[in-house]
Amino acid sequence: MTTIEAAIATFQRGMKNIERHLKRSVESKEDLLEKMDDILLEEVHVIVDTVPDQLLEISAKISRMESAVERVYQAIKQLEAQLKKQSEPGDDTKKRKFFCAICKIAGHETIKCRKGTAAQMLLKL
Repeated sequence: MTTIEAAIATFQRGMKNIERHLKRSVESKEDLLEKMDDILLEEVHVIVDTVPDQLLEISAKISRMESAVERVYQAIKQLEAQLKKQSEPGDDTKKRKFFCAICKIAGHETIKCRKGTAAQMLLKL
């Protein structure tokens, strides 16, 4: 066997080794992709199963908040009507007390408003 023939035989063995390695790596990549698909599908199922429950909880909280806001709004309107019945023209003290009461109902005890400016802003809502 000449040197050229030996080189060709070595080259062919190397090519066979590379071919076997490529086949194994392709198979392992396919296995890896299948495993990744399984994991992703499992995660998607978990998300799909839990998200609707979370959305229902959020929706219920929003509904409760909306009803609380509506109650505060109705209380403000009642206080406003009561003030209109009780107030006399130019009686600024009663208005200030009324608006301070609105701020407290709305949960703004810490607001120190002048002549009920914070409450007036609430009324505009």
